[in-house]
Formats: sequence, C-alpha cells, structure tokens
Amino acid sequence: PPRSTLFPYTTLFRSGVFNAGTLNYYGFDLSLEYLPVDWLQLNAGWSWIESSYTKFAFPTVGEVPSQDLSGSTPAQVPKDSITASAKFIWPVPSTVGNINSTVSLYHRSQTNFADLFNACNPGTGECLNPNANTAPAYTVFDFSSFWNNVFGSHIDLNAYVKNVGDKRYIIYQSGQAALGYATTNYGEPRTFGVGIRYNFK
Repeated sequence: PPRSTLFPYTTLFRSGVFNAGTLNYYGFDLSLEYLPVDWLQLNAGWSWIESSYTKFAFPTVGEVPSQDLSGSTPAQVPKDSITASAKFIWPVPSTVGNINSTVSLYHRSQTNFADLFNACNPGTGECLNPNANTAPAYTVFDFSSFWNNVFGSHIDLNAYVKNVGDKRYIIYQSGQAALGYATTNYGEPRTFGVGIRYNFK
C-alpha cells in the first residue's frame, strides 16, 4: 500500500515460542521469626537466586536478528527478594479488645523485563533507551492495624496504608521499538483504607 505522512513505513509484527535450551538455577530461602517480648513479633525472609541460561540460541524472527543468549539471566528473576515485618501487640485490657499493628517491608533487586529486547526500529533506525528492559531495585513499606472485639463487642476495625513512602516503581515494561515507545506498568501508589466487620458468633 502507498505510504502516508502519518505512517511513513509498514511494520509487520511476528511472535513465536522457542525452546530456551538449558538453564542453570540455584539459590535458597531463609525465614526467621523472633519474639523478644510478648508484645512484639519480628519476621524476616530472604530469597536468593542465581540463574543463567547455559544454552539459548534465539533464531531470527522478522527484523530481529538471531542472538546467542547463553550466559544471560532469565527475565523476571530477581537475585534478591527480601521481606521483613514487625508486629506490635498493644498491651491493653481485654475489655478494650485486641489491638495489633504491623509495619512490613518488601525489597526486590534489579531484574530484566524480557529475555530479548529489540530496542531499535528497523524503519527509522531510532532506538529506545536500553535501560527500558531493566527494572531497577525498589523497596516499599506497608502499615496495617487491627482492633478486634472492640470494647468486647462483635465489631472488628482495621486500617492500612500501602506503599507508605509513595514509592514510584515499575513492575513491568515492554519495549515497542517498532512503534517508538514502551508500555509501562507501575506499582500501586500510596493507598489508604479502613474496614469494619461484624461477627455474628
């Protein structure tokens, strides 16, 4: 078809599924719980993963040339994932109810969004930022508080704040070099919430 000023070139999209060959994958999970006093509970977890393709020959697909991805790290596999929390149990009389508050942390190290990132547009020669395939490390904090059996009643109350520091972080990104942009999904911004529940028992 004739080219227009709005669409100066024609792009054909192709997709396929390929066998990655072999993958070397090892690591460990560590979980800890510590109760220094009756009113405080501390938890922590650490997942460490070392992974790489030992053999991955990616064939030519359309404008994307063949590549040897052997030795590269698989997408969506962060080396470190860390969780931690501190739960405070308020020392109040039983007639008041049961109150506890928790501060939690989640950390994810840098990772890649995709195994193969085609950063250049074959029609124009323009390239996206190579970092568009890299998810930077991020850390978020959450807070929650529960008040059960409010003053001996059947009512439970709760409140929470997700992403307390209002951290702006990317959870997924897909480079669309042929169209000159990348689609990006961000994590939830700071979010507040409250809840109430009635127990009929």
